[in-house]
Amino acid sequence: DFELPESMLNHYLDDIIDGVKERNKNRKPIDEDQYRQVYRAFAVRELKWHLICEELRELENFTATEQDIENKLAHYDEHGPDGTIRAEAIRKNEKELERLKESIIFDKLYAFLADKAKVTQVRKPWRELQEPVPEQTDAESGDPDIAAAGA
Repeated sequence: DFELPESMLNHYLDDIIDGVKERNKNRKPIDEDQYRQVYRAFAVRELKWHLICEELRELENFTATEQDIENKLAHYDEHGPDGTIRAEAIRKNEKELERLKESIIFDKLYAFLADKAKVTQVRKPWRELQEPVPEQTDAESGDPDIAAAGA
């Protein structure tokens, strides 16, 4: 286990709160302290996972080669006209191409981890480990269905 810099954690929580504020901008202000408290454990897990992935990516030199990219785009092409249109759109859009490269790299990372993993016991289902999401009540917002979403 390792400690995260507090500034990194606070920045991540700020981003979560900014997203909630943006989605709820026409409603009553949110309780930022409550969101920070509820999302803190989530933010720690997410940031640690991100840092571990980045370190593994570097150590194992995971990259998306031109052949990897072409194979993935060919896979889209195999799924008919819609897939071909999608593949061409990716080829023409630098941002989409970068997103595809990241997807390929993470596929390699997950395959690497799956190959190394030896699961012997599951203690709790993942859904039981999730933190509860704070909800604003009807009295606070005028809308009982308002719930915070992750960043």
